[in-house]
Amino acid sequence: MILRKSSSFFLYIFATFFTLKRDKKSPFYHNVIKNITNDIALSRSEKKYICIFSHYDKEGKIAEYVIYYLKKLVIFSDIVFVTTAENINQNELDKLDNLCIQIIIKRNVGYDFGAWKTGMELSNIKVHLYDNLILANDSVFGPFYDLAPILETAKEYDVFSMTDSHEHKYHLQSYFMIYSRKALNHELFKSFWDSLVIYENKYKLIREFEINYSARLIESNLRVSSFCSVNKKEVNKNPLHYNWVELVGKKKLPFIKIELLRDNPNNVDIGNWHNIIKKTGYDLSLINKYLNNTGQHE
Repeated sequence: MILRKSSSFFLYIFATFFTLKRDKKSPFYHNVIKNITNDIALSRSEKKYICIFSHYDKEGKIAEYVIYYLKKLVIFSDIVFVTTAENINQNELDKLDNLCIQIIIKRNVGYDFGAWKTGMELSNIKVHLYDNLILANDSVFGPFYDLAPILETAKEYDVFSMTDSHEHKYHLQSYFMIYSRKALNHELFKSFWDSLVIYENKYKLIREFEINYSARLIESNLRVSSFCSVNKKEVNKNPLHYNWVELVGKKKLPFIKIELLRDNPNNVDIGNWHNIIKKTGYDLSLINKYLNNTGQHE
């Protein structure tokens, strides 16, 4: 009897501790290690887009698929590259020559949202003076298709994501989002980023920063849309995993999630990914090299 009471007590303490740890949050801090500006590129720029690109690699590398992605982005956009790879060296940073107007290395806290906030607040550019802001990260392979038509469609909206999702609740997926100048100057946008805090639990972060933030955007007077919108019936499923064939092959989504090919956490059928992506003209070696370097196989 005493043992059962004691066990219950410890289970209660454990559950309480786990809940507190799960929801633990702390004030945001930039904690920048290095900030490098390409003054010449910045002075010559006449581009209408500015992209804050979030990067992380545990080995401190900038993979070839990332360089390819940046080369496609720089056609349209100035790029501020924010990396939380604290151990990155100069040889890796040299890969970004002629691609980025600024490079910021920061401590690995805050996930992508922390990197984007740092990029917006500590870059030597005035983000709100651009026509559009792109927030992107390195969690996808691509682009497989020309981005120009997508950017043209996005001009009709103030907030535009590549994909949306009904997993948990409806939200815009944050790996690639475009904001208009109207959105950048909107009080909702300003208050969200000004009040950003750091959550230790990634899923708490998703709930607050993707799901709740999306709901507030939709309820505002901003025009909100997605390039590939999924069926409302697809609840509790990440479309980037469960609907990848339709999205990439039929709807021409220019990206596929790295997590899907590397980890496949939901054990969906990805056996035909080579053929589907090969048809787009994308260099499959960019994917294979990365998967092989992370212990996966072609």
